[in-house]
Amino acid sequence: MKATLLPPPLMAAIAATGMVATADWPAVGRLALPGLQPAAVIAWLAGAALMLTAAWTMRQARTTLNPIQPGRARQLVTHGLFARSRNPIYLADVLLLIGLLLWLGQVSGLLWITAFALWIDRLQIPAEEQALTGLFGDDYRAYRARVRRWL
Repeated sequence: MKATLLPPPLMAAIAATGMVATADWPAVGRLALPGLQPAAVIAWLAGAALMLTAAWTMRQARTTLNPIQPGRARQLVTHGLFARSRNPIYLADVLLLIGLLLWLGQVSGLLWITAFALWIDRLQIPAEEQALTGLFGDDYRAYRARVRRWL
């Protein structure tokens, strides 16, 4: 079963491109706070660390990283970061986008981040959850009851 037509990394890239394209729109507004660029670097580092750690955990479990074909999962990963969040890679995507928002210092990025998060939350994740429920049944339902979708 395929989750959605567009892979989440492509959707994150579209959101990032939209953020860059709208960064200079004067009517939207700019963030005028000190330390935005160091905060951006921290968000990027945190997002990258989260993504790499989650991907490594999935690779170690010998299961798929392909979000478009969750039905190919071979194992339900419930340890490491996945004991705290069912979707740490999507959380990492949001952190990376927040880093871009802070680096650009523009308010319009909030719309792009919100659109990305809603797309993931309302379309991508439910399709993945359906596939994983079909594969892992009660084990996955118990995992969903115990671990939050995001944080």
